[in-house]
Amino acid sequence: MPDGKPAIELLAPAGSFSAAIYAFEAGADGVYLGLGEFSARKAAVNFTRAELRRLKTAAAAGGRRIYVAVNTLIGDGETPAVVETLAFLDDVGVDGVIIQDLGLGLILREHFPRLAVHASTQLAVHNAAGVAELKRLGFARVVLAREVPFEGIRGIRAAHPDIELEVFIHGALCYSFSGLCLASGMLLGRSGNRGECAQLCRNYYRLNGEDGYWFSCNDLALEEDVLRLRDLGVAALKIEGRMKAPAYVRQHVALYRALLDGLRPDSPQYRELKRTAGLTFSRQPTRGYFHRPGGEALIGNRYPGHRGVPIGTVTRVGAGVFTFGPERRLERRDGLMFFENDDPMRPVRFAADALTDECGVERGFVTAGRPVTLPVQPLPRRGQTLYQISARSLDLKEVSPERFPLAKRGLAATVCLGVNGAIRAWATVDGRRVEATAEVSVQPARGARDFRNVLAGLFAESDLSLYTVESVAFDNQTGLADDAVFVPPSQLKALKNAFYRRLDEAWAASIAETVGALRAVPVRPGGAPPAPVGLVIPPRQRLSPGHAEGAVAEIPFVGSVAEARRIADSADGDVWLPLEPVCLEPDACLAGIAELVRSRPERRFFIGLNNLHHLALARALADAANAFFFADFLLYVANRHSARFLAMEVPRLAFVYSWIEGGEAGHQALVSALDATLPAARVGDGFSPPLFYSLGCFVRHNRLGKGCDTCMKNYAFELRNGPETFDVRVKDCVTYLFRRRR
Repeated sequence: MPDGKPAIELLAPAGSFSAAIYAFEAGADGVYLGLGEFSARKAAVNFTRAELRRLKTAAAAGGRRIYVAVNTLIGDGETPAVVETLAFLDDVGVDGVIIQDLGLGLILREHFPRLAVHASTQLAVHNAAGVAELKRLGFARVVLAREVPFEGIRGIRAAHPDIELEVFIHGALCYSFSGLCLASGMLLGRSGNRGECAQLCRNYYRLNGEDGYWFSCNDLALEEDVLRLRDLGVAALKIEGRMKAPAYVRQHVALYRALLDGLRPDSPQYRELKRTAGLTFSRQPTRGYFHRPGGEALIGNRYPGHRGVPIGTVTRVGAGVFTFGPERRLERRDGLMFFENDDPMRPVRFAADALTDECGVERGFVTAGRPVTLPVQPLPRRGQTLYQISARSLDLKEVSPERFPLAKRGLAATVCLGVNGAIRAWATVDGRRVEATAEVSVQPARGARDFRNVLAGLFAESDLSLYTVESVAFDNQTGLADDAVFVPPSQLKALKNAFYRRLDEAWAASIAETVGALRAVPVRPGGAPPAPVGLVIPPRQRLSPGHAEGAVAEIPFVGSVAEARRIADSADGDVWLPLEPVCLEPDACLAGIAELVRSRPERRFFIGLNNLHHLALARALADAANAFFFADFLLYVANRHSARFLAMEVPRLAFVYSWIEGGEAGHQALVSALDATLPAARVGDGFSPPLFYSLGCFVRHNRLGKGCDTCMKNYAFELRNGPETFDVRVKDCVTYLFRRRR
């Protein structure tokens, strides 16, 4: 860079082909996107395979990068489909694959080593210990949880300078910790871990007789901090928004591109860029967790939607119309909004369809400061602020993918023409020889034309195939000179078509072989499970610290060494310690747990793993014969591949819980897929998991307390939404939402 600072990648969301192209034009270094399957934004337009190949061509021409999100959990029966998807991405040559499923990481490592693997924010990686695990496993980049503050990022960067870090800088925030939300899946059967989130955090709930959007987060906006992140050595800055329109993508990329290129935040150009970006979509901005672990102005509990930008104040109200002076040019059919009776729960949105100036003349537009009268029902009040929520001038045309050719993987082929008219074409693809043969009639050419050039031109025409022949070696055994050989074009074309069919068949065969190999490999290398004889797995709710029969809103995790010690002291037999999934400073906690286990060799400890960084504890206790482990419900074991990953990484893994949102059908599918070496347990209907698990304190962000300095550390609230009742528990700055048992 001109100022000598390290380069950084600006990443844009691409929910459609048009969004990707406009992102590149606005200055994005790369885009992240999803195909129609296995993407955590299932409701986005997403990409067909042909569109992705055309986008690859467009990206390569400008030196831009493409990352594909395959970041849902994979059902066990989906192995053939996901392997085919990965094989396609491998041949297209995308720059990285973003994943959540641990089994998918194992498949990529074993069978697709060319693909760079990025850890999705859905993996909830939030500390140096978690990053260390991913680095050890061969991940190229970690998308950090959005809850990691700047000092936490700095510490991770210092501890692991040799792995890429990616940080969200703009867009929607989830109330629940990255990847740990179960609300949509458990209540509606629409799992966010399968790309089907119903955004229940954006619903309103009744608290103490008052309706509010008590969990609806403001939008992250780190314009002031991007240069600090760049100077820290972060690899990529990420804008959220695969569900957003191309105009949103273009304008927000332009905004952050300008900041990274040196535009001053106090300049008029920056203010105009920020205003224009706000017209495409804007909630109340927040810097989120960036400057404090508990979040900054996190919740906008009165209105969760698009606010736009202020454009003027109502000066007069008449019969069915009102008048105001817009602060900037306003065009017909631009979108406006106000709040009825200043109630933030009652937005009124309308289009400026009839712009009448002070002379009573209807206009197509009015300039800044010129009074304009508009009809609307209901009417705003005099003195109310009007917001502009869209502008026709920002409308974008759809970009046709057909503008760009299909990206193809280049091959070198050999064509051998025998004296008897036998002709063969072959190439080697990933160590596999692919060959087609035919019989042709060889004739002396009537004019001088190099047959090698004929072959090269013909074989380069590969239609929709993933492959194209870039060079042809000609083995001429006819005795004729190369420029004296003639074969009827129809016969050569038939050979070419057969050759490309063989390539497609070899591709499909390779996928089938990979799937077969994955099914054949044992779940646990080495045979029988190490679980102690006679182990009886108690119902999951009994593992919650302080469990009492019939208790409401049980916090199901052990959050400190002191709590673990109390449980060990009070247990009659085995000690069960399901670990808290989030720990911003894990070293002391994990070391304390390890010390506790070693100090009680006469007791068996069963330690529940709920985050990647817990793998370090399992390795630290590899020689402790009294330490056993289980994959708890937040590790989301949805298939035999993720179970196999854990069996390989965790010494004395006693059992795994099946993916909690998968229900009985998902559990039975997992049991059928596992062999006898590793039991799978189901959490069960009697257990009420936290639907939200959040570092955003419900008390502080909803202004329900006097402040952190007078906090009692433990609170309980009751919320309602329709017929449902929910319990909110706040314990030691962590907020849990539970569904009230009926």
